[in-house]
Amino acid sequence: MTEQDRQTSTNSKRQSIWSIRAGWTPLYFSLFIVQVIAGDAIIIWQEMSLRTHDDAYDTFVGIIQGIGWVGLASAINTFTIIETLEVAMVMAQWIRQKYLEPLKERQRAEWRAEGIEAGREEGRAELIEEMKDWDSRRRESEARGETFDEPPPYLQNGAPEGR
Repeated sequence: MTEQDRQTSTNSKRQSIWSIRAGWTPLYFSLFIVQVIAGDAIIIWQEMSLRTHDDAYDTFVGIIQGIGWVGLASAINTFTIIETLEVAMVMAQWIRQKYLEPLKERQRAEWRAEGIEAGREEGRAELIEEMKDWDSRRRESEARGETFDEPPPYLQNGAPEGR
């Protein structure tokens, strides 16, 4: 399964803009629970220790109201964090596709062109060496007065006759 298929699959599991994508659910609930526990502890501590002039009912109502506000604030805060992370990941993917992939492709093309040119230079050097060997054999044969009927190396390699 490709990365785009996974993203499409994950995106299709989202019901609305206010829902969390399936892949982010564990992170969402982990962040939410940490914030709720910390916030509830602060609210309970504040109501129990700082409001000593209240009676038990007012303290209880204050704790319940505080816990409600902490839950709402934690949900909004966690949703904002998760969506910010997701937007950052989408932007990173866009930057990768828009800038990094073309840059990598250009670099590969340059390397390919350099490799082709290096191969041509190496081939030319080999051909020159073969021609020098062939020419020295031809001259030695002529010096001995023998006929030299070996074709030039570039004809053996399949090059055209007039080259």
